[in-house]
Amino acid sequence: MPTDVQRQSLPVLLSGRDCVLHAQTGSGKTLAYLLLVFSIVDVQRLAVQALIIMPTRELGMQVAKVARMLAAEPAERGMTHRPFTVMALLDGGMLKRHKSWLKAEPPQMVVATVGSLCRMLEKQFLKLDTVQVLIIDESCDKHEKLHVLLSLLERDAPKSAIIFVNEQSELSKRAGDPPSATRVIEFLKTSYIGHLDVLLLEEDMNFNARVNAFLEVRQRGCLLVATDIAGRGIDLPEMTHIYNYDLPRTATDYLHRAGRTARRPFSGEICCVTSIITPQEQFVLQRFENELKFRCEVVHHPRNS
Repeated sequence: MPTDVQRQSLPVLLSGRDCVLHAQTGSGKTLAYLLLVFSIVDVQRLAVQALIIMPTRELGMQVAKVARMLAAEPAERGMTHRPFTVMALLDGGMLKRHKSWLKAEPPQMVVATVGSLCRMLEKQFLKLDTVQVLIIDESCDKHEKLHVLLSLLERDAPKSAIIFVNEQSELSKRAGDPPSATRVIEFLKTSYIGHLDVLLLEEDMNFNARVNAFLEVRQRGCLLVATDIAGRGIDLPEMTHIYNYDLPRTATDYLHRAGRTARRPFSGEICCVTSIITPQEQFVLQRFENELKFRCEVVHHPRNS
């Protein structure tokens, strides 16, 4: 059965009109635009006909995986026509290999991050004159908080959790202050005595470190300390708890963070989103409540009561 966003958007998309899909996380937007792509692309034509631009490498990997799974269906059913091919042109990839692939047998779909796409276009390895459909997907503290976080982890004993932090500005970094993510992960590694491993996922990590962290999150329970890179369309249904060590900048970012947990129909877990705030930040959370139409239970931590 189609979701609400699929039911409303597909008639518009399939009619050939431009469309902006605006719906909550996990509502089925990705499948809606992939169905559009599969309805337009001619598998007999060796040319890039669909381009999907992603905000992060991790989200690009996920969308490419779903697209390839859907593209494999005809072969699994015994159909013999030319296969539909998907190229993941993502940050950290091998441009020479992609260049050879594009020259020898161009894929019908390219899923790309902005950085990798620009490099391929600058070197003229990729041309967009054959593209028929373009998708742009989401284009794109104080020390006592650490003690509050630790006590919450000990009390709640999550199966798996994401702790969201915001990177500090370059001015703060030049002044010698470590980023929030660094402070949190160092504190947890020295103070947390629970059974979960502590992992880090942030934009500034090198390519291999980000890949390894993402794979570990998929394979086992953990405490993942992450920036908003983990709040951009990544399905982590095994996550049972979200902790906002730093409040997100907008209500939309709050919704994306909260949407990482217990994503139905993949999980039936009850999830919990906890925001650790100072009294000065309470009005920000109230603004999110008013905009998103939800209510938080306020709990005063003993250290600050």
